[in-house]
Amino acid sequence: MNPVFEKDIAELRWISPRFLILLGIMTCVLVFIGRLDLVGKNFEFVLGAFLLLWTFMDLRHIRNIYFHLHLRFRPDSLDGQLKQSYWLGQRLVAYDALAYGLVYGIGWLASGRSFFMGGAFVCFLLAVRHFLLASRISKIKA
Repeated sequence: MNPVFEKDIAELRWISPRFLILLGIMTCVLVFIGRLDLVGKNFEFVLGAFLLLWTFMDLRHIRNIYFHLHLRFRPDSLDGQLKQSYWLGQRLVAYDALAYGLVYGIGWLASGRSFFMGGAFVCFLLAVRHFLLASRISKIKA
């Protein structure tokens, strides 16, 4: 769903070097902000944005893996031919990100912790991004 990784997805790579590089960069950014942030609020916000977005993405991946494994072992679970448009796929990610952003936002309102504000903020940004991506043409051909 992320255009940055479309080439890796199209090539059916199990491990994406691009992902590993970006993960390393984000880890360095977290360490850098953690070392420089004397008050603690900025680090808490960035840590919340990173970890809660990571949670959102991992749970989506786990759900998709479960769905495909379920179909592999129970092919009679679905009947006919399924084809999902790029537009719908992007919109589903956007709606999921929006829902997680709302839950994280409620966590922020309830606790006042910038950790949850960071998660809500980054999920809302992701939702907007995927709403906008829904109108673009995917580079991956079925």
